[in-house]
Amino acid sequence: MANEAEHCYVISSPENKLYSEAYNHVMQKIYENAGLCVSFQMLNSARSLYLLNNGDIDADYLRELSVIAPYPNIIHLPDKLINLAGHFIGPLETAKTITTFNDLKGLRIGYIEQELWTTAAAKDYAGTSIAGRDIEHLFDLLEHGRIDGILTNNIYFTLGIKNYKADPLLLWSSMPLRELKVYHAINKKNQNILPLLEESVKDLKNKSLNAEAILINWMLEQELMTFKFSAGLNEYPFTSDHDVTAAMQALFAKAELPLTHVFLPPDKVDNTDRLHALEYGIIDMVVLPTTQLDFDVDQVFLKTAAFKDNTGQEWTIYLHQKYKNFYNKINEAILK
Repeated sequence: MANEAEHCYVISSPENKLYSEAYNHVMQKIYENAGLCVSFQMLNSARSLYLLNNGDIDADYLRELSVIAPYPNIIHLPDKLINLAGHFIGPLETAKTITTFNDLKGLRIGYIEQELWTTAAAKDYAGTSIAGRDIEHLFDLLEHGRIDGILTNNIYFTLGIKNYKADPLLLWSSMPLRELKVYHAINKKNQNILPLLEESVKDLKNKSLNAEAILINWMLEQELMTFKFSAGLNEYPFTSDHDVTAAMQALFAKAELPLTHVFLPPDKVDNTDRLHALEYGIIDMVVLPTTQLDFDVDQVFLKTAAFKDNTGQEWTIYLHQKYKNFYNKINEAILK
């Protein structure tokens, strides 16, 4: 990669320490891989766009094209960096009923005040809209009955839920309500670095390090996440999940990956619900008896080799495609 380190490019990042550190790590990886120096400045969303258009800062971490379109001096990388999805987060029974923004009518909806699309959607569709500082603040409001649900994107939800201790049936995700294609935006005075950044992103992707993979690796390194799994059992309430939990803990210890069991009661959550929870980030893995593998989901999930618990029951792990970097490591631990 080329080296233009004589100038250090200033990128705006969210006014939240955790979100800022997460996204800064991704952008630093991309810029350093391009041989470019980068620094970061936490700014609120509106001020960031104003300063970027004026050329007072060099770039903004991630933006939708519709947001930057009115600004004549802002350009962007041609390919989106991350696919975000907007979800309703709330109690299982409510989340299952939310399929469009119109379903929010009459509900008390919380949103992160710096997240532009959720601010607009909550104010336009909800019965009552309530701003929160961050996703953890909104989780607290939900747990204490102050709101009926949350609008947020899947990355903020993932950052917040990994170490949150609330009942997972309270923090259930709806189907995606909105797709958010986000791009790295820069001031047009810096258009000379666009080819360098494009080459860097392509090079990292070839190394299986797209933006989401970089983010997940960072979260693991910072001990901000643990892989969460749920086991689908043959019978309820006669079957204990103790044996499969012990087998999973031993397996992940061998793979040197952190692991947490999330109990989703079989009388309320069936295996189709578990796969929904996996697809939308409530959990990271579903573990099913090999005899129950009758789901046509191979295009969405990765399926490991079978392993046995202490009773001889065979199990197979489903992982989301975004964890393909860890798939080989887990499979190798199974086959050792």
